[in-house]
Amino acid sequence: DSHIGVSQRIEDEAGRKVLRERLQQLLPPEESGGYIIRTMAWISVLGKTGAVNTVLMSIGLIDEPLKMLYNDFSVVMGLVYFLVPYMIINVYVSLDGIDRNLEASARTLGCSPWQTFREVTLPLSLPGLGAGCMLCFVLAAGSYVTPRLLGGPDTLFFPDLIYEAIISQLDWPTG
Repeated sequence: DSHIGVSQRIEDEAGRKVLRERLQQLLPPEESGGYIIRTMAWISVLGKTGAVNTVLMSIGLIDEPLKMLYNDFSVVMGLVYFLVPYMIINVYVSLDGIDRNLEASARTLGCSPWQTFREVTLPLSLPGLGAGCMLCFVLAAGSYVTPRLLGGPDTLFFPDLIYEAIISQLDWPTG
């Protein structure tokens, strides 16, 4: 019986290692340049002659380039690309801290994998999910570069309002 427990523990650790490696693959490499360089790379991806439009036109899905740059869509894409690693790290740390014996106990008591996730894993991972959401909100609210580079002059986001209040109006309390 103790051999079963040991083999289960080894399988759990191997599964965690695979999960850790897959999550690390989702994170952009640090050598990929700074934040501004990576944000500007979206211009060549989403532009009229960018990668997305070129592929869509070459396979015949569209006849003329889509306007995917200098609008809300491009800003959201840039922010998601920038912020997803921060969310992944928070959720991973939260999931990694959950004792696997709790999940095994739930399965032993008759829970399906979905019930185990809903009743054990999800409630215990909510602090990490909440921390990730708060961190991403704060970073998005303070990100002035992405809306300026990808949104164009007509796109107005929260950081633009802060800049306008502080710099143009000299209204520090509002900013």
